[in-house]
Amino acid sequence: MIGRLSIAAFLAVTLLAAAPPTGTNEVRMVVLGVVAPSATFGLNKHLLGIPGVQQVRFDLMHGIAALRLAPGAVVTDEQLRAAVRSASYTPGPISRDPAGGN
Repeated sequence: MIGRLSIAAFLAVTLLAAAPPTGTNEVRMVVLGVVAPSATFGLNKHLLGIPGVQQVRFDLMHGIAALRLAPGAVVTDEQLRAAVRSASYTPGPISRDPAGGN
């Protein structure tokens, strides 16, 4: 299990580096442990509960959540990690576009 998790994390980090967010105020985040489409509902609910998060798309195959933030919104990495933990998943690396928050 740990070997598979490590491989999944490696692939997800590679995808984050290879495919940076394209829109203004976009954030991509690796989320480990999501294995079923139905599981994304709870994860999306927690992420959308963060003030300033307007939209969440989840790529189940690669374990990457792509979030669009409201213009001028400040959403911290710790807020994102806390929301993922609240949904009972493990947060991974976070990538932001140059125009995104901090």
